[in-house]
Amino acid sequence: MEIKDNIPAKPVNDHTPSFIRVLILNVVGLVVLLGVIWIAVMIWQDVASTEEVTRRDLQDTMDRGAERLQILIRAAEMTSESLERAALTPEVTNKTLRSVLESSLSAFEQRPELSYLSIALPEKGEYGNLERTETGDILLWLFPGTRTDDPYVRNFILTDNGFVPHDEFLSEGYDPRGRPFYQAGLESQTGEVWVPTYQWIIHKGSNKSLWGLSYVKALRDNDGRLVAMLDSDFDLPALNAFLNNLNKSYETEFNIIELGEIPRLIGGVNVEREPLPLTPELESLVNFSGDQYLEKTMLDGELRWVAARRIVLSGGLTWIVVTSKKVVFINSILRHQLYQMVGMGLTIIVGLLLVSIQLSRRFGKPLAALENRVASISHNSLEVHEANRSSAVDEFRETRVLGQALDRMALTVGQHIKAKESQAASLALKGAIFDCSNTAIFSLDHQLNIIEWNAAAEHMFGLEPDHILGRSVKNVVLLQEPPDWAAILTATGTGTAQFVGPKGEFEAEIRVAAFKRNELEVHTLFINDVSESKRSAKKLQESLD
Repeated sequence: MEIKDNIPAKPVNDHTPSFIRVLILNVVGLVVLLGVIWIAVMIWQDVASTEEVTRRDLQDTMDRGAERLQILIRAAEMTSESLERAALTPEVTNKTLRSVLESSLSAFEQRPELSYLSIALPEKGEYGNLERTETGDILLWLFPGTRTDDPYVRNFILTDNGFVPHDEFLSEGYDPRGRPFYQAGLESQTGEVWVPTYQWIIHKGSNKSLWGLSYVKALRDNDGRLVAMLDSDFDLPALNAFLNNLNKSYETEFNIIELGEIPRLIGGVNVEREPLPLTPELESLVNFSGDQYLEKTMLDGELRWVAARRIVLSGGLTWIVVTSKKVVFINSILRHQLYQMVGMGLTIIVGLLLVSIQLSRRFGKPLAALENRVASISHNSLEVHEANRSSAVDEFRETRVLGQALDRMALTVGQHIKAKESQAASLALKGAIFDCSNTAIFSLDHQLNIIEWNAAAEHMFGLEPDHILGRSVKNVVLLQEPPDWAAILTATGTGTAQFVGPKGEFEAEIRVAAFKRNELEVHTLFINDVSESKRSAKKLQESLD
């Protein structure tokens, strides 16, 4: 069945998206949104985990680094203790100075970080030490002090056959008793002290300045007499070589600040042979509160995680050990895991996208068929689907029910269109009769306002519709005598009345029809002018008479 009507067709330029497209976009959008949220949560967790792991790792690094520094300090003290035993059995003299040092050689070799192991005799300042050079050679030095019978400085180099003479030169009067380490040992109440970093004297060889620090122990007999002054020394290059090994082991950066009247940097990547003044960033760490500092702060011009701890050496010398790591957004392990998870997430998103496209196509076919059927209805091509004809709409129960509903709607719309066409034809016929009748016809609403006025009424009363529609009949249609419109409208059958028209008074027959429109009463009046016919009849009668 195909029925045409004037229902407006769907605009050609309508950009309303299809259900399939919206479904795909919504599924993809939902998946992408969930993926973004999931990745954002993972990044947030990784950032938080990185910060927690970094704090824990830096704390652990500080613990282990400080422990190894304390082991290094204790090793220097133990080496002096080994030298102490050799110097007391028997008591060291200027004649046994070399043999005592040679007996302590094994203890010195076991401490590769030590630069010097020395003995200074108090009577005339004879001085002997074991030295580890920058090239790794071990030398044994003997200084005469203030002795005049043998004023030569001699050194020996360690070979496979023991110490052999290496060099000899006239002494320049070096007396260890005037050096800072000796004086610090004398002033110490306990007899042992770590001496703050001071500049060393280079007896022969390099002219470059060299600084170091010493552990000094005053060796006394049972009567309190000073037997010898022992010291174990680190020069700054040796100390920083040790720190560099820590940096490589823990992938961090260690610094050592020596406190005193003027705090100085004695350990760090930029420290070479002498201490450096503190940068403002390191100076801010000198007075941190508590036992340990662990925060993010600017260091060396970049944001770093910084941990600091105080270490107190024998005699009260205090170090601040600082270790730091560059602040990273996500550490390498978590970043690698994040990349893996993002890759898995993207794979899942692509898979869900493909599945959604396939499902959309699968479910989109019956919907597209329904869309075509609705479009045919909107274009007035009301084709009712035959029950025995297969269609994509029938693939699912819901779409089949919708299809059947559309078929019923098509029948209903078709019947409605037919009725509208019949009604339109009836109205056209009524209009033609209404306007072509010689009987004056007009209708009144429930308030006696004129709502219809045909051409015959216009001719009879000389009034055009445009001037009288909507006006009260009492003010438009004039009667010879004051009319009783209520009586006129309720009268049955045909009655007569005297009206006034453009040509004067005339007699007319009146018939009234009443009906309901929108639940309100409407009266239609049919008026025929009978004045002329009555005059003609009267003349005829007179003629007959």
